Amino acid sequence: MKFSSEEIIDITKAWFAISLAFGLVLGGITIKFFTTFIISTVAVGLGFSLHELSHKYFAQKYGYKAEFRSFDEMLFLAVIMSFFGFVIAAP
Repeated sequence: MKFSSEEIIDITKAWFAISLAFGLVLGGITIKFFTTFIISTVAVGLGFSLHELSHKYFAQKYGYKAEFRSFDEMLFLAVIMSFFGFVIAAP
């Protein structure tokens, strides 16, 4: 698999936003936010990245061109909605 610099930036941006959203939902704006953010970064972020990269792998395996692109408006919405207690993860 080959990655463009734009794709790496988009994956990193989406990983951070989703981790932030889950960290806010699980920890709130309290001292335990940092702990939940780190756990979310590992658990949710890693799951998200592996999921998206599997799409890319199989598309390329069957001869299609595939690159991840983040949907920035939905990432922003995911972070905003996490302040209200739920996450819409559609990166």
